[in-house]
Amino acid sequence: MATPLALAFGPDAVSFRLTDSGARAIVTNAAGLAKLRAVEEPPSDLVVVSTDGADGDALDYRALLARGGEVPPADTRPTIRR
Repeated sequence: MATPLALAFGPDAVSFRLTDSGARAIVTNAAGLAKLRAVEEPPSDLVVVSTDGADGDALDYRALLARGGEVPPADTRPTIRR
C-alpha cells in the first residue's frame, strides 16, 4: 500500500496506520523518518528503508537496489481482523 504518510499525517496518525495496516516495511525519505521517529511505539519488526540514504536503523534504498539478489515472494493474502 502506498500512502503519503509523512506529508499528510502527524505521529499519532502514522502510528495508527502502521499498526492498523499490519505494515512490515516502510519506504520513506528524511521527512518521513523524522515523523516515524516521533512515533512513541512503532511496530517492533518494521523494516525502514530511506530514499535519502541510510540513517540510524533505516536502510539505504539505493544500496539495496545495487545489492540486488533474489527477492522472496511475499504473502499478500488479506488478513481478517476481528
